[in-house]
Amino acid sequence: MQIRLLFCICLTVFLFLGNNAFAGKWVKYSKPIHPRDSAYRLDWCKTWATDCGAPAAGAFCKAKGFQPSTKYFEIDNNIGLTKIIGTNGQVCHNNFCDGFKHIWCKRWSETIYKPKYKKDRLDWCKNWASDCGKPAADAYCKYLGYKRSSRFEIDIDVGYTRLITGSVCDAGFCDSFKYIRCIDF
Repeated sequence: MQIRLLFCICLTVFLFLGNNAFAGKWVKYSKPIHPRDSAYRLDWCKTWATDCGAPAAGAFCKAKGFQPSTKYFEIDNNIGLTKIIGTNGQVCHNNFCDGFKHIWCKRWSETIYKPKYKKDRLDWCKNWASDCGKPAADAYCKYLGYKRSSRFEIDIDVGYTRLITGSVCDAGFCDSFKYIRCIDF
């Protein structure tokens, strides 16, 4: 029940924030299929009747190339025919076999082109004419929930931009980013 409540709260926050906190960072798999055998839905347990829920969801995310841990998933009870991810092809053939309704996997990294903050192009500087480039890119990545930026490129004379602190630059010489690569390691 607590996991379902957490999932509902996080989904509500995700929908409310839209393009902000979870944008691009999380990928949702509905009724996930076993990553190595498309004939089966993913079983709720990583190994036969053990390591259920988070361990199985984490193994699924890792197999898909995402971070191996996840907090956001939901059980789908009694779906029948499922395949276990952590063992050598074990299949659950019973009507009471459980799987997942949804699994949200967290990205390791993401590249954001022409990044925006509060619907405006992000300014090249974190503060007025200071902390430009890396400090602004890092602050933006942290805003998105990543640890830091790894690469970025300046976009010169964009015009109207917004600093991550909220201030607006509305002169023709305001610079922004062509892209920012955010990483979680």
